[in-house]
Amino acid sequence: MEMIRRLKRNVPEEMFIADDRHMGETLRHLPGLTRQASERPDEYWEKQHSAIWDRIFSAQLHATPASPRLAWAGIAAVLALAMTLLFVGSASEPAKQVQNQNGSDHELLLAVERAVQIDGPEALEPAALLAQEINGNNQTHSTDKGKQNHED
Repeated sequence: MEMIRRLKRNVPEEMFIADDRHMGETLRHLPGLTRQASERPDEYWEKQHSAIWDRIFSAQLHATPASPRLAWAGIAAVLALAMTLLFVGSASEPAKQVQNQNGSDHELLLAVERAVQIDGPEALEPAALLAQEINGNNQTHSTDKGKQNHED
């Protein structure tokens, strides 16, 4: 701990001077090293080029293709989707009856009437009750208005 306190108080300038000297020597040698690297014959660079491409090709050859598990998972997902669309997306009873009929207007009207009379989903029952109540209030209100108009 005391050594750290001393270093904080008196930063040794010798450390900075040594670093500056080392950096200066490295930078002085840099032009010569770059000249030496650039003066290599073309054969050297061609060998480097081919070695790099050989490593790339060998890495591609040894790379494992897409996992068979991934392929089977994709196939299973597509089959599951197809099965879901076939069975869940099938038409309801009234719609099937309409499709099977010859197309006469009377039969079509009967099929529509049956479809309207079928109860809806359980979740929509409160909404249906509310709609009936509103319709009942509207009819009562309209009959009251009609009576008032006749009395005037």
